[in-house]
Order: sequence, then structure tokens, then C-alpha cells
Amino acid sequence: MARSITHFVCRNFASSILLVSLQAHTEENFFQTIETTEPTSIQQQNHSWDTKAYLQQTLKYGWQSPLANDGFERNQAGFSQIKTAFFWQGRGDLSDEVGWQLSTRGENEWYFWEANDPQWHSHNSEVRLRDAFIDFARDNFWLRGGQQILAWGQAEGLVITDVLSPQDLREPGQAELQDIREPVPALLGSLTLDPATKLSLVATNSADNNRYADAQEAFDFFARYRRTGLRVIEQDAESDWEYAAKMDRTFNGGDFSLMAARVNDNNLTLVSLDLPAGVLHLGQQRQTVIGGTLGWVRGNWLLKTEVAHWRDVPLATTDYTPWPSHDQLRAMTGWEYSGWDDLRLGAEVHMVHTESHTAGLVVDENDVGFTTHLRYNAFNDRVIQQLRILKLANEEAYIGRWEVSIDWSDEWTFTGGLIAYRVSKETSLFYPLRLHDSVNLSAKYSF
Repeated sequence: MARSITHFVCRNFASSILLVSLQAHTEENFFQTIETTEPTSIQQQNHSWDTKAYLQQTLKYGWQSPLANDGFERNQAGFSQIKTAFFWQGRGDLSDEVGWQLSTRGENEWYFWEANDPQWHSHNSEVRLRDAFIDFARDNFWLRGGQQILAWGQAEGLVITDVLSPQDLREPGQAELQDIREPVPALLGSLTLDPATKLSLVATNSADNNRYADAQEAFDFFARYRRTGLRVIEQDAESDWEYAAKMDRTFNGGDFSLMAARVNDNNLTLVSLDLPAGVLHLGQQRQTVIGGTLGWVRGNWLLKTEVAHWRDVPLATTDYTPWPSHDQLRAMTGWEYSGWDDLRLGAEVHMVHTESHTAGLVVDENDVGFTTHLRYNAFNDRVIQQLRILKLANEEAYIGRWEVSIDWSDEWTFTGGLIAYRVSKETSLFYPLRLHDSVNLSAKYSF
């Protein structure tokens, strides 16, 4: 029991840093991948305000039979989720220098399984605040304070420098990128030093950790341990405050950035295991990250790379001793090609090197993974198909995702897709999901 739990938490750390690459990445145009994100000029808004909203219905059908020994309530083919969600956003400006944005998202599930028996019942209802911030802009200075999403880095398949906003990992590989990033209470300041250089400083408070599925949800990674009566308890972080700084600079054909951060790891790691009491304590390790990114466009090619050094990463051991901290080097190199009309191809290779590696560690000294993706637009971008394949480093797990989205009108969007998990290693975090392949359908009405 202790061995399986130790393996589980370690894989939780090793795998969840890779989950971001599973999400469907909205790419409006080829060059957005390397542009430095700038706030919309408040002066150009003309003291106006606008709103947008949508209502979405999702239906998921799992055609396999998850095992009861893995802790799941559904042990036959059937609907795995029927969920309704809504989103609302409003934004505007109070003056030529002050703007605001407010958004919220709510959801409710209507269907769940109990002892392999499907039940119609409203549950998992929630309404969560997304954005709630105020902008101030004057000359070359810009300040944003409040609940906001902070997205750094270029890698889609590995967390390297994107260390600030936690992610919603309740449905791995089955959510849009903009929906999995969690907002955090933060103060972000930006100073434009010259037309090509920008310096940003950010401080966050009580940012929390990645979100995981709760009991009776389809992708509850803790299900097999809850089934044994083990209680999973998340401890408070050592410090509520996190700090980061970044410099962005553009040049002819590309850009690069340098960053440094003192943050809480968004992944949960093992703090203590008390088997007699049946309690597993998880927490967030304090870490220092220093890294950078580089993107370069040559004709129809985009070349990109990202690298960072992580200090004090706790890693599980095979003999259940307290987890030692090791430094890690994380890197990505990738490319995208857009030379064909309506078709875009891309790939990334990821590497994690653990320094001062010892034989007693569960993770390998060098972990390698990759992502590949294909995107095809048709009928003036009203039909979009995407295919993604991911190999998780050190997991012996592959995840494939195909999706087609149809903009039927300005208001209605219909989406259908398939997701498949192939996992061979029993100690993998994703091993219980090997029988969770599904067909996903959704209809969204925007207004």
C-alpha cells in the first residue's frame, strides 16, 4: 500500500506538469505564438464597455468499462458526464487611464454513477469568479490589480517558465486552454523601457494549487485510495506570497524573454503518510525558477525553445524515506509550419534532467516526452479540425485527441471529438485512465 501511494504521488508530480499540452490550444494566427502580449490600449476604448456570454451543454460517453479495483463507480460503458456551463464577461473603462474587467463561470452536472448504477441528480454545482481586475495605464507604465490569469512561456507540453497560474486538471486533455488556467489574486506592473523592451514584475497572494477531480468525478486520480478509506488532506503552503520578474524583448523576426520566480509549486507533493491513521498529507514545495524563452520566424517556419532551472524539487524515493530535494533542468524545443493553406503542423520535444540523481529515486535521471499537433481550417475557418498526440515523459503513457468544431452561425458552435489513453506502466498516474476513452459532444450558444 505504501509503495503504491508513494509511486502515485510522485507520478502526480511528474505527470501533472505535462498536462497543459493536452489542451486544445486556440491559435488565432501564426505569429501570435511569439508576440509579447500587451494590454489593450484603454485610450482607444472611447469610454465604452461591452459584454459577452455563452451557455454550453456537454455530453461525454465512455465506451469502455473502468475497473472497480481502480476505485471508479462506473464499471460499464455509458455516459460519463452530462454538464451545463455558463460564462459571462464584462469589461470597459472608467477614464482614459483606468479600465476594468469582470467575468464568472458556473457549471452543474446532472448525471453520475454509484456502485455501477447511473443516477440522474444535480451535483457539483459551482459559480467561480474568473477575472476581477482594474487596469491603470499612463505613458510607458501599466498596472493591473485583482483576480487575473498569468500565462508565461511557450511550451505546450511541459511547465517550464509558466509557473504562476494553477491549472484545472479535473478533465485531463478534454478542455480548452483558456478554460484550464485558473486566475490568481495578483498585482502586475509593466514598464516599457524602449519600443522593443518591456519589464514586468508580479506578486500573487493565496494562489492555491492545481485543481483535481473530486470524489465520484470521472477523472478522480485519488479514487482507488479513497476506496480503501484513505483520507487525502491538502496542507497550506509555506507562504501565501509568490513573486516573479520577467523581461521581454523583440527583435526582427522574433522575441526572447528572461524570467525569475520564487513560487509555490502548483503540483501537490507528499508531505507525510500516516498509514495507521489512514491519512495522506499533500502540500506545495517552495521553489526558485530561473529561465527564458526564444521564438524565431523564418518564412513559414516558427522555431521555439524554452529552458529553466528549478531548485528544490522534492522527489519520491523507493524506500519511503522523506523526499529529498533535487535541482532540475527542464527544456523544450519545437517548431510550427504554416506553409500550406488552411493546414498547420507542429511538434515539441520535452526533457527533464534531475541533478545529483540517485538509484533510490522513483523518477529517471532523464525524462523525455513529446507532442505533435495538426490543425486544419476549412470553409473560411468555420470548420476546424485538430489532432494531438502526447507522450508523457517517464509515464509510458500516450494520449491522443481528435476534435472537430463547427461554427454553425454567429451564435451556435458544435464540437465533437474522441480521446484515447494508452498506458502500460501500473505506477503511472494515468494507469487508472487506460479504460476511460470517450466520445465528447458539446453545443455552445454565445450571446
